[in-house]
Amino acid sequence: MTLLRDADRALGANEYSKALEMYQLLLKDDPNNPKIYQGMAYSLYELKQFDDALKKCKRALELDLNLSLVHVVLAYIHLRRKELEISKQEALEAFKLDPDLFDVLRCYGTVLLVSKDVDKAVELLQKAVEMKPDDLISHSNLALAYLRKQQFALYFRERKIISKLQPSLTSFGELLLAYLIRYKTFISLLLVILFMISVWFQLKYLLIIPVAGVTLVLILSLFLLHQKQWKRGVVLILYSVGTYFLIYVVYMYKLLGK
Repeated sequence: MTLLRDADRALGANEYSKALEMYQLLLKDDPNNPKIYQGMAYSLYELKQFDDALKKCKRALELDLNLSLVHVVLAYIHLRRKELEISKQEALEAFKLDPDLFDVLRCYGTVLLVSKDVDKAVELLQKAVEMKPDDLISHSNLALAYLRKQQFALYFRERKIISKLQPSLTSFGELLLAYLIRYKTFISLLLVILFMISVWFQLKYLLIIPVAGVTLVLILSLFLLHQKQWKRGVVLILYSVGTYFLIYVVYMYKLLGK
């Protein structure tokens, strides 16, 4: 069926509205084809029509239980509903059916990452990015997995890839954060040295550098809070405020001690 191949091709190219229109045309002539319902379910999910996607998934499985992409869609829907155990079951079922399919690897890796099975998630997401090096979601989830494993060099590498794939203020902020995390010891030591030199020798202009550095950390912490990364954001805010207070105390002590 040429139209079915075209619809599947549009789905693979992320042209979800176009794919859905084709599947709807196909359904009129072939109302019991499970692959049509599978394609419709995936398209509807990507178009954020989750209730309709769920209906198409159920109909597809009534016709054929061995449709890996249907289980992928169900895994994502249940993950959005915070029904983690059901989501894991669906993702695992998809993986059993089609362990080498990109969408399955990305889905199962994502669900395992949310489930805090980070090692297995990294394994699957690494395979996913090897299959599709330009997939932003896979790289984003892999970066988060590396961060949770405290593999900062690999996290930094993924953030650089993401900033190239999707240049934006958000990706730039995350890349700055990655720099800060990877070189945190060196940066902290440098700021302390500059701060002590500027205070001891009363070099007010040099004092701007550590103050600017701490200000950058504070900006990044606010960025993290905006991204709902509460723990990391609060930690950096406390670090920034504490450093500001230290600068003030030491500077006033030196000033009053003259």
